[in-house]
Amino acid sequence: MSDDRMKIDKNRIKAFSNQALDIAITRRVNFVQKHKKDFQSLEVELAQIWVAVEHCYQRKDWERLITFREALQPFLDLRGFWSHSLTLSQWAQEAAQAQGDIFGEARYIHEQANILSLQGNYREAETFYQNSETIYCTLGQDEWVLQNQQMRAIALRAQGRFSEAQQLCESTIDAAKKLKLWQWQAHPIYVLALLAQDQGNTQQAEALVETSLALLTGTNQYEKIGQCYDFLAEIALRLKKFDQARVHLEKARQLAQQTGIKR
Repeated sequence: MSDDRMKIDKNRIKAFSNQALDIAITRRVNFVQKHKKDFQSLEVELAQIWVAVEHCYQRKDWERLITFREALQPFLDLRGFWSHSLTLSQWAQEAAQAQGDIFGEARYIHEQANILSLQGNYREAETFYQNSETIYCTLGQDEWVLQNQQMRAIALRAQGRFSEAQQLCESTIDAAKKLKLWQWQAHPIYVLALLAQDQGNTQQAEALVETSLALLTGTNQYEKIGQCYDFLAEIALRLKKFDQARVHLEKARQLAQQTGIKR
């Protein structure tokens, strides 16, 4: 067989392989989009889905990589696949940069910070929140700035930097009031409740959580609402209000069932 013939055959094989891989990726994308709320099916197919995700990254197929991230993020985070979620957020950040999507870049940095915080890497998470916040400031995205600040306050508290966390919460609440973003006060108020509990001020903590819950009522922030009920149940148990604790825990459980959050 001549060299030219061999070269043609290799090109045909390569083209066929690329076509087959493209079809496989498309099938996985369609599957994930169709079953994005069916966490059980996604968990069964995760290994094969992840192979397709890796191929997208290797081929710099940014559009479909972002599609995978958007569809898989709730499943990966709510089911605790932190390593997968962190890696996919990193890759999505690269994709956003390549596409010139500054807002998307900031959002994926924020999501990486969330995952790092959940893994206990609070110092690193703090840096990521600050980086995300800086980009959102330049874009004039006030709500996202506030969200980064309240999450950074949580990271500060986790490092034992209570005074810094309290000051950041108070400044975030003031900013939310000035911007008339009333529900965004709920998050730093919740952190203040945690700080009050740290200092042994149970009654103040309870009042702050109830204030946070009132601000969140009627929103779709179900995970945070569930956290409020869990916190209130913990406080009720400490105060030996067992019936009240049972009511709060039941409400938290119902929210978890509705949203698929593992508790």
